[in-house]
Formats: sequence, structure tokens, C-alpha cells
Amino acid sequence: ANDAETLKTTLAPLSEVLHAYAEGSKVHELNFIQSLIEAYVDVEKLFLSQAQEDSVILRLRDQNKDNLAKVVQTVLSHSRVSAKSSLILAILDEYRPNKPNVGNISKYLREPLRKL
Repeated sequence: ANDAETLKTTLAPLSEVLHAYAEGSKVHELNFIQSLIEAYVDVEKLFLSQAQEDSVILRLRDQNKDNLAKVVQTVLSHSRVSAKSSLILAILDEYRPNKPNVGNISKYLREPLRKL
């Protein structure tokens, strides 16, 4: 049983890669883009509700007293909102429905795009 556990632990990274590509590279690509958009929305929605960034940062700090690294990551991410927005727009431009060889992306990107 111990050998089986060791083998399972050793093969876990390979298993994760195989699982990520199980439906093909195009689906993996679209899932990755979906996760980028969702991460963008998750950070930026925190800063939409209040005009003062300081108050958002203080609230984040109070909510994450045990995980200040998360606060720092969130604030650093938000500080690059312009670059992130440009990246999202560039990605979306590459996946316009009327572009050749794009395929049916709505299955993967419809929900994250609604959040934008």
C-alpha cells in the first residue's frame, strides 16, 4: 500500500497535465482563457464598489489578517489593471466569432464574459 501511495504521489503532476488536456489542446486553451478572465473579474470587482482604493485595501487587510500575502497579491494585481485590461482585450480580439478557425467558444467563455 505504501508503494502505491508513493507512485500515486510521484505521478500526480503528470496526472494533472493529462487531465488538463483530456479534451484536447483547444479546450485546454479556452479553459485557461476562462480562468484568466475570472481572475481578472475577481480582483477588479473588489475595487468597483468604492471610489477610494485605500478603503478597499483596508477592508481586504481586515478580512485577511492571517493571509496578508493575498492582500499584497490582490493590490499588485489591481495596480496593473490597465495592462490586464489590454491583455483581455487582445485575447478577445483573437477569439472574435467572425475570425476563421475560432470555433464555438461561447460554451467556454460566455459566463466569464457576462461578468465583465
